[in-house]
Amino acid sequence: MIGSYCKEGNVDYALRLFENSAGRVEDLSRNVHCYTNLISAFHKKGGLDQALGLLMRMLDNGVVPDHITYFVLLKMLPKYHELKYAMVILQAIVDNGCGIISPPVIDDGLENIEVKVESLLEEVAGKNAKLAAKGLAVVTTALCSQRNFTAALSRIKKMVNLGCTPLPFSYNSVIKCLFQEGLIGDLGSLVNLIQEWGFVPDPDTYLIVVNELCKNNDIDAAFAVVDVMEEIGLRPTVAIYSSIIGSLGRQGRVVEAEETFARMLDSGIQPDEIAYMIMINAYARNARINEANELVEEVVRLFVRPSSFTYTVLISGFVKTGMIEKGCQYLDKMVEDGLSPNVVLYTSLIGHFLKKGDFKFSFTLFGLMGENEVKHDHVAYITLLSGLWRAMARKRQVLVEPGKEELLRRLHQSNPVALVPSSVCNYRSKSFAMEVIGKVKTSVVPNLYLHNAIITGYCAAERLDEAYNHLHSMQKEGVLPNQVTFTILMKAHIKAGDVESAIALFEDSDCEPDQVMYSTLLKGLCKRERPRDALALMLEMQKDGVYPNRDSYETLLQCLCYSGLSMEAVKVVKDMTALGFWPRSISPT
Repeated sequence: MIGSYCKEGNVDYALRLFENSAGRVEDLSRNVHCYTNLISAFHKKGGLDQALGLLMRMLDNGVVPDHITYFVLLKMLPKYHELKYAMVILQAIVDNGCGIISPPVIDDGLENIEVKVESLLEEVAGKNAKLAAKGLAVVTTALCSQRNFTAALSRIKKMVNLGCTPLPFSYNSVIKCLFQEGLIGDLGSLVNLIQEWGFVPDPDTYLIVVNELCKNNDIDAAFAVVDVMEEIGLRPTVAIYSSIIGSLGRQGRVVEAEETFARMLDSGIQPDEIAYMIMINAYARNARINEANELVEEVVRLFVRPSSFTYTVLISGFVKTGMIEKGCQYLDKMVEDGLSPNVVLYTSLIGHFLKKGDFKFSFTLFGLMGENEVKHDHVAYITLLSGLWRAMARKRQVLVEPGKEELLRRLHQSNPVALVPSSVCNYRSKSFAMEVIGKVKTSVVPNLYLHNAIITGYCAAERLDEAYNHLHSMQKEGVLPNQVTFTILMKAHIKAGDVESAIALFEDSDCEPDQVMYSTLLKGLCKRERPRDALALMLEMQKDGVYPNRDSYETLLQCLCYSGLSMEAVKVVKDMTALGFWPRSISPT
């Protein structure tokens, strides 16, 4: 019941039900799933403090967290500290589930944390195999979040030797990581891996595979997965079909999307609201308005009243495909149903108009949010800044879209006074960028992601000194920079032709370099025609267990070839082909 209310967005009602159950036969305050649902719902609503408060209450009440709790935690908190979060959850499993008093978490080096995590896992395995499996799922998720699938597989094998049966969640985390690293070239190689592990895939495994294949637009392989599932008697889920339909819609293959939707219905699988929205979006993207309207009416018939989510998807979908008038009609219906445009809708529209280069209208919408008492969240600020920096870099002309003033009127009946910075004469100017940053910094306490967006702005305005001043101030506030922060600054140095400063920043950063940091520096070295330094960096990258992607290999290969280092280039080609990366033809110009 609580899960249903949370899914519908009725988090306050779910919390009351949760509180009122205390002391009854079915005491929901002892249920980890209820806590996890509430924590996730509060986070989605923008209530990070309430979400973290519930997490601490859960741990204080002796409730044993699981891997799903940890997965929700990862979405809430800054990236690149995954093992520390895993340590917290593991300690709660040890304390609350096994009755063992574990040592307190201290801010230790990454290697020491890995040792402690492994020690805790072994301790849990000696007490409770079921809890050990949940703890292992937490650790593999943490390691795969850091793209360290080698260590994740090592932990799995070690726990199997200790008599622990890993949850499918652990293997699924590794499979997703392997796909993202480009190390699974086809279904055959995946099947071989699964057989080698002795792992029986579950529906979530197939969903991960289909999602990754659809991201690469490999629809034939995605359908092959569906065929395999049906052959072994495993029913494809609505989420699997939705993933394929969404990919087809994005590729403009709307007829095939229709056929897939029909196949889902013929299989006896009832679409949920999300599946309908994906199909409606496919129609809208391809100007099939009549079919989109018919499906909307079906949604109204089946679900009585479309949710705020449905209206948000419809309105933003029609606006993004240039059908603003149609979006306005659904905006009217949304209001008639007693639903108000929310921060998600505004943020989506702001992002769209920024992509079109329409700064003034984007800032007008942003100002209108405040007038309509729609609270600007961190995502809204990040969307505004990130979209602004990208649009400034592209320097594209504003694409005029008829109907946008009508959209503004529907959002607010009176003539709104836009909260636009004063430098309206030139939205691409550096002074305008500085004014925007100043207003943001005085309006909200930034989180790490917003800090990174602000630093990006300083770099875009070629104010590196101010970027570093902001870096130091965020560190004083206790916000630790991550790999993204350092990558932003490294790119700025490289763009300015100062690769030495980028190298110094790379070497002096307090966090473990990830694939993007390595790739950024590698490209900078190649740009400055330093092939031997770039090759040495590639070797260091591999030694640290960070696997280069295709672009990194291609960049280095071109640099080596242009520099006449043919033997080194041949070695790189061998490394590439061993990972299934075939080099593109190189023709110096």
